[in-house]
Amino acid sequence: MAKIRYSWGKVSSGDIISFRYNKKRRTVLVISPKYNLKKVDNSKVQLMSGLQLETQENRAAPNIVTILKQLGKLTIVDEDKEIYKVIFDGRKLDAERRKLASTVKLLVANKNDLYRTYDYRKMRSESPMVMLDDLESIPRRILKEAASED
Repeated sequence: MAKIRYSWGKVSSGDIISFRYNKKRRTVLVISPKYNLKKVDNSKVQLMSGLQLETQENRAAPNIVTILKQLGKLTIVDEDKEIYKVIFDGRKLDAERRKLASTVKLLVANKNDLYRTYDYRKMRSESPMVMLDDLESIPRRILKEAASED
């Protein structure tokens, strides 16, 4: 099984990564890799937001390819290792990421609660990685066709 190990500093919007969080392996499409949030008690916490595509226990939703294509352009990063990324139409600024996050929330509302936020401190216990078997419940043929349509 092919793996590409990332560091948390290299993770960017649109990356599809796997990591362990609360004792479960999760595959996530990253929307905002790292942002600060001030809580009601004035403490600060760093979060990452994204779409949880799969967990160890739950397979990807059947309409996930449609959702990925609506968010941006699905591209192939490494064809040999079958690694994919979603490009969000050049949106890079924090304000744009917040707008994108609200668009995503509306798009995936009531669809198995795909939109999630993750505590950055908890995630850092293990390096993120992209693996060949990520999104294993989506046929490779469908992902390749979706990536080559644009």
